[in-house]
Amino acid sequence: MKDLADLDLDEQALIKKSRPWGWFAAGVATIGLLGFALGYTVPLQRAHALLVGQHEALAQKARELDHALGKATSSLTKTEGERGGLEQKITRLEDARQHLKTTLDAAAATIKQQVSAFEKAKIVQVQATGEQVDVTIQHKALFMPRSAKLAPQLAKALCKMLAPLSQDKALQLDITVPLLEGEKEPWKTASEQGAAIAQELCDRCDAPKERLRAGASADPAAQGRVTLRFAPKSAPTLEP
Repeated sequence: MKDLADLDLDEQALIKKSRPWGWFAAGVATIGLLGFALGYTVPLQRAHALLVGQHEALAQKARELDHALGKATSSLTKTEGERGGLEQKITRLEDARQHLKTTLDAAAATIKQQVSAFEKAKIVQVQATGEQVDVTIQHKALFMPRSAKLAPQLAKALCKMLAPLSQDKALQLDITVPLLEGEKEPWKTASEQGAAIAQELCDRCDAPKERLRAGASADPAAQGRVTLRFAPKSAPTLEP
């Protein structure tokens, strides 16, 4: 019996002595688990911080794009407004030019009808362009030789050539007299002849003085012809 008791005591002693190794193994396992958890958690936190930073950067970029889009939209709206204004100006300009052309064409037709006999005799020529009407008269037929005195027959016909002035008050008349070859004072003579035409138009035809201008020309292309040019004071433009 004593031997059995001693054996039991020895087993209990062995069991008691083995307990520290169990606790050690458990501690090691716990540390391993903590290390694994920390090893997983720290990179996860870093990834989260990186994602937050990227999200903030994308949000800032989105705000910048929204701001740029707003400016672009505003600029586009302004450009469209300016385009609309320009189109309206172009339309008004085209209307003004068409109105002027219609007026001048009608005036040229009236003059042709009034002086048809002189036109057939090639003493007078009438030509209408888009912005003016030119009436050219043979110099030698309009003036007495070497003087500023008008030939009576053509002096009476001058009034018939003023239709454009009565049809459109925006028109004015430029009278251009060419220099005469062989004249001692060609500029003086041409100026006096131009003034004589203007005076005749005012006295006989009641032409408005403020819409008449007379001058001389040394242009070789104008030789032998007096020109009466009906044109607007200023050509139609895009400006209001």
